[in-house]
Amino acid sequence: RWHPHSSSGAMDRGGCLTRHGVMPATGDDEPFPDDVNSVSLAQPPQPLYDDGDQPRSRSNQLIQSRLLTEPQYQAVLKLVEQYLPKFDAVNMATALHLCAVTARDHPNLKRQIQFDPAFVSLFRTTKEN
Repeated sequence: RWHPHSSSGAMDRGGCLTRHGVMPATGDDEPFPDDVNSVSLAQPPQPLYDDGDQPRSRSNQLIQSRLLTEPQYQAVLKLVEQYLPKFDAVNMATALHLCAVTARDHPNLKRQIQFDPAFVSLFRTTKEN
């Protein structure tokens, strides 16, 4: 598997970086539940705060956790596609950063990422907020 934060920027021979991702990122395609209180984590995430010093919602913390554990940009864009209306500023910045790291490390994917509908929506929403 390729990981956006790996120092080599390489992939296993078993994986392939395509828009639809031949190799699943986590093997867990379950969406976030609408009621985030029904989810129990072994160790609760640390409280994170946005620029208004308001505690982040549990949903935003779960989204952030999923974003940071996704090893492929396709999985990040899938989360964007599914949950962008629930994203806060931190989630948006993280998703943009992960896509930018991929584009930097894999220039051949830059245009593919830029024209992906989920990335376009993410960029537009971030710009409006």
